[in-house]
Amino acid sequence: MKKHLHLNLKTSLTFIKRQRTLKAGLFVVALTALTSSVFADTPVIVNPLQTRAQITVKESKTFLKNRAEIWGLSLKEFQEYESLIKNTPSGHWYKTLDPAEVLALCAKSPDEMMKYAKIQARMMHERVTRELLFDQMYTKAYQSLYPNERPIHSKDAELKASLKNGDHIWLFIGLHTLLGRFVCQNILQTLQKKPELVLDIYFVGSNVSNEAIQAWAEFAGIPPELINRKITLNKGSQRFKAVSQGKPVTLPYVGLLHNNHFQPISVSSVL
Repeated sequence: MKKHLHLNLKTSLTFIKRQRTLKAGLFVVALTALTSSVFADTPVIVNPLQTRAQITVKESKTFLKNRAEIWGLSLKEFQEYESLIKNTPSGHWYKTLDPAEVLALCAKSPDEMMKYAKIQARMMHERVTRELLFDQMYTKAYQSLYPNERPIHSKDAELKASLKNGDHIWLFIGLHTLLGRFVCQNILQTLQKKPELVLDIYFVGSNVSNEAIQAWAEFAGIPPELINRKITLNKGSQRFKAVSQGKPVTLPYVGLLHNNHFQPISVSSVL
């Protein structure tokens, strides 16, 4: 009887041991399969620096494209403008000009120059139209809100209203400033309304000759009888540096000499 019980116990222990071995083996097989599955689905890790560089290039192109559209240019045209500013003397000569102006002045043919001149003309037309419209709407709004008060105008308007005999309008332009003639013609209309004013035109840039200035004046339609009487034509690079104080300033640049004090004003205020 004791021998029989001993054999049964031994058999049971052997069975339990085999069951544990079998379960352990199945666990190892399952773990191996699971591990293989997990690593098989794991994505390949790429260089994060390379990815960032690729993203940066993409963002840079998008940024440049947006800037180009703001100036009415294509991405290729804006990149050409940036190249001119960075890699040619144009970066020194025309650093204060709008992109379309730079491209026009560096154009390789009359047709190309006209193309960019039209882009710039549209941009300036939109800008000046908005400024003039705002000035009209501001006046109407002020009168509707405060009908018994005198409208408070901008500093430009106050200066124009206080002009006296002998005051000067200073106009700084380049020989090839796209809006130079347009601004000058509008100032001439102001001179007709205020004969006490004097217009001093200062030509900014290198290689500005007396012959070139005279040719510009004829093309702009300046009456010869007014030159040196109501209108003066001057080489003005040094004076321009003095009044702009070395800051980036876009041509045409306009100011009033009132009571021997020079005050810059916006171009739209003389249109």
